[in-house]
Amino acid sequence: MRHARTEPPRGGFTLLEMILAVTILSAVMLVSFYSFNAAVRSWIAGTGYINGITHADYVLEQVAMGLRSACYPDTGRVEGAYGMRLENDGDGDAARDRLTWVKIGSALVGADADYADTPHRIEIAVLDEETGETDYEDGGFALRAWRVALQPEDFDPADIPFRVISPRVRGLNFRMLDPDKEEDDLTGELQWLDTWESADQTNRLPRAVEITLTLAGAEPGDEPVPVRRVVGIPMAELSWNPRRQENAPGGGRASPGRGRPQPSGGRGRPRPSG
Repeated sequence: MRHARTEPPRGGFTLLEMILAVTILSAVMLVSFYSFNAAVRSWIAGTGYINGITHADYVLEQVAMGLRSACYPDTGRVEGAYGMRLENDGDGDAARDRLTWVKIGSALVGADADYADTPHRIEIAVLDEETGETDYEDGGFALRAWRVALQPEDFDPADIPFRVISPRVRGLNFRMLDPDKEEDDLTGELQWLDTWESADQTNRLPRAVEITLTLAGAEPGDEPVPVRRVVGIPMAELSWNPRRQENAPGGGRASPGRGRPQPSGGRGRPRPSG
């Protein structure tokens, strides 16, 4: 009796096994994609944040150098021409303060400016299209400058256009160290003024200025980023001392440090940023 030959079973996958394998592979690929995408987005956001902070630090350093270059003539009492004026416009992220002062040197204007080595006035602000003061589409941190002396009789600073330095800056806030009481008696915290507009202040310089820039977020819809710095002004002493020169014995010059109110203590005193 002859027996039928039996074929060995053939290896392979069933349809169910194939479907299960494809499903597992799809799930792994999906998780990997979302993990990689989240890592890339985090890297982009982190890079944008660091770039923004670096950019803000650059802008703040330019302003700090300009403030440290503030000019005040050593000729006794000066009327009007060399003062600092602050136009307060809001607080927080929406602040749009304007500051103007007289300086000397190339900070903010560049060494190629023909008035860099002579006293010139700087005005800085944050502008946009609605102000009508710049044609730059998105506005931003802007400045204008002009020579203090030797101007024609019909000269009007309002005719000088602003020059946009940084379109990423969306807010600008200044505070001045209070010359009458620099520190709180109990906490030692610095006392700041949001305005600098009295008749006595506007032709003087504060000993320190707090600057807060608000940068637009790295991506649309991101929260704005505030960056703050305190800058000391070396010429502040000279701008306050002449106030007492005319009353000094014999008409002589008042001794350094006696022309401004003294702080109550040594804690928290501002230092020039560097």
